[in-house]
Amino acid sequence: MEEKRNHLAQWFASGKTKKWDYRLRQLKALQKALKSGKHEIYAALKEDLNKSMYEASMTEMGLVFAELHEAIKNLRTWMKPRRTGISFAQFPGKSMMYPEPYGVVLIVSPWNYPVMLTLIPLIGAIAAGNCVMLKPSANTPATSKVLKELLETALPDTVFVVEGSREENKSLLEIPFDYILFTGSGSVGKEVMRAAAEHLTPVTLELGGKSPVIVDKSAKIAKTARRILFGKLVNSGQTCIAPDYVWVHKKKKDQLVKALIREAERMLKGDFQAQWVRIVNEKHRDRLRGYLEDQEILWQKQVDEELGHLPLTFVDEPSWDSPLMQEEIFGPILPILTFSSIEEVIDKQKSLPKPLALYVFSKSKKTQRRILEELSFGSGCINDTLLQISSSHLPFGGVGESGMGKVHGKSSFDTFTHYKGVLHRGWFLDHALRYMPYKKTNRELWKRLLR
Repeated sequence: MEEKRNHLAQWFASGKTKKWDYRLRQLKALQKALKSGKHEIYAALKEDLNKSMYEASMTEMGLVFAELHEAIKNLRTWMKPRRTGISFAQFPGKSMMYPEPYGVVLIVSPWNYPVMLTLIPLIGAIAAGNCVMLKPSANTPATSKVLKELLETALPDTVFVVEGSREENKSLLEIPFDYILFTGSGSVGKEVMRAAAEHLTPVTLELGGKSPVIVDKSAKIAKTARRILFGKLVNSGQTCIAPDYVWVHKKKKDQLVKALIREAERMLKGDFQAQWVRIVNEKHRDRLRGYLEDQEILWQKQVDEELGHLPLTFVDEPSWDSPLMQEEIFGPILPILTFSSIEEVIDKQKSLPKPLALYVFSKSKKTQRRILEELSFGSGCINDTLLQISSSHLPFGGVGESGMGKVHGKSSFDTFTHYKGVLHRGWFLDHALRYMPYKKTNRELWKRLLR
């Protein structure tokens, strides 16, 4: 792996990746490869996760093609140096910011969206002019294999894909890179950050957490229930920004629970398991079963667990000390909590780690404004779930324990770009004030100028 990293470093040193036309050709080559190989990708996602072509198109490939379109359309503008203002001491002159790639970057991606969460960062890295070592998850081997074949054929000089599991991850983190982007759990994110610190490598960490939903008295309950379930059922809840638990005003709880059950029975009917993403492996299924021990079950949709699924389950008022409320759920379990006042919700959320996402359902502009102003979270929606991730115009990332750094669209380009600040000065009008020997009269003048 170190030999391949050195090969990428040599290619980067040639300067070719810094050119606009080269980067554009790389992005178009990736676009062409994905279009020609999309059926192989869909088949691999079906094999690894039982992800239907419809859901794969909606949550993976569609988002990737949108990112590619945005990068191809705006690449020349993104690459242009930017002029900034100048201070008195710099006059006459001009200040410029010059975007340049970091070099050879490492992207480590997860299993839950193995195409989208691999390729969106990759698009930003290529657009920014970097060479990339890519490490997809071992939990989705068919998808990793297809991506390796497609990417190394389409981008042989700038991308190398490393397959494998923990040993390969460990070996990669011992190699110095110019930048690392990791998407995954907080515990592994800490390991990545520790390893990066050995080489003083900058990092972006896209982690997770427990993303709350807040439903106040003014919310339209039927639509609220449908949109919450959309966020929970997509990918079987194995989404880093999935609704983790629901706060609902106590006067609306019964109404919301009935609406959730009604919508769930409408969505999960017939042979729904044939198109429902399965829980990735038995280890995660056991983890989710453990969360339900000693809990009060409001409702469950029974499934054939031999097919790799677990029942959608609504849980009534779990204790905050239980594993269900201490750990990110990442599955089809939805705890439901009640509140009497929005202050109660805000105070509790302030005591918890900052979530990757937060969702509020309310017609009250005052309530919306209070939550936006008083609570910190990575991203979110007003009156919907998940859809903030679908836009290449919205930065996506965490805050605090849910991560650091941003991706999507221009934010991905900026993540993998170093901006050099340069002052351009002419040869006339040289300020004598700055040169030794320093005179008292000059000091007094500086004081007046800098007041």
